Amino acid sequence: MKGWIRMDRMSAVPQYSILEAISGLYRYFARKKPGKKNCQKIASEVKKNSNKDSYRLGDTWSRIKVTKKLTSTSPLIRQASLSIVKTIATTFQNTASAIYLGKINGQHIVATNSHVCNHASGCREMMFVMKAPNGRNILGRRKKLLGIWKKFDFALVAIELFDKKEEKLLPKGLKIDASSSIYPGQKLITMGFGNRRNPKQHLTVNMDRDCKVLSQRDHFPLTTDPDNLNSPSAYKVHSFAHGCDISGGDSGSPVIDRVTGRVVGINWSAKLPRSSRLQRSSYLQCITGTNHKDIWQQLSYAVPFIAVKKHLFSRHAMSRMDAETRAIVKKLFNYIGTF
Repeated sequence: MKGWIRMDRMSAVPQYSILEAISGLYRYFARKKPGKKNCQKIASEVKKNSNKDSYRLGDTWSRIKVTKKLTSTSPLIRQASLSIVKTIATTFQNTASAIYLGKINGQHIVATNSHVCNHASGCREMMFVMKAPNGRNILGRRKKLLGIWKKFDFALVAIELFDKKEEKLLPKGLKIDASSSIYPGQKLITMGFGNRRNPKQHLTVNMDRDCKVLSQRDHFPLTTDPDNLNSPSAYKVHSFAHGCDISGGDSGSPVIDRVTGRVVGINWSAKLPRSSRLQRSSYLQCITGTNHKDIWQQLSYAVPFIAVKKHLFSRHAMSRMDAETRAIVKKLFNYIGTF
């Protein structure tokens, strides 16, 4: 029959099909990984035509305000936006972001960066603000600091509402993915209260083509804070690199897998100001998944929940938690086991 090849008649295979197969394999492997010369060429072209936007990653600054129109067209953005918390340090009026993870064992749990909590006396001098579906502000305060883990710039806080009647307005909370791999090219969404082109610090979202994982698969080295505009942290944090646009005020905001809708990480820092070559999407694509030096010096950085989980369930970390915190952490990360 036409289209079938018998093993005893290999000579019947047309010669051009073998040549095409060899040619196809050559083209595949030739373009699988961009060469350094190609990336350098793109970088040199950018220098000639650079417009000085030290915050931008890729061709455009792509954060947009979360509006009713936007949430009506995207169920994922609508669901996530209700669980993004604005944190306000009452002493200095510093604003950052946090993630509402739901009610666990009777406690309302919020995750943010440890440096966000540290700037407000362990989150004691902090107000937590969420938006109800009707647009009303829901206000909360720290009830208990469950833990701070500096090598992951991660903090868990139990909060209580000023008006307990508003509890019925709270969302279910975002779900964490702490078991799946984090891989180059993974499409992301990030939402927070960054102040770049956002003086009133409205909730904004970024989900353009550059908002994706740029570092190598499941590679989470201890990374130095690259932010030169704001006071950089003195400690190093286990991180993965991504190409989402973030700025001051986005600390503690979620990094969400665009397909599953689950939180895979939490933003903690970004290189500011950035070199002009990072303002070209083709350059970001060129270095994606490589060990190029710009991966760990020029991008946006988030703490991976897969690494946080591994650390929290170590015997050393578990032994330092009280019984209530241990139970909440186990339920939060869907852990089944004994310690």
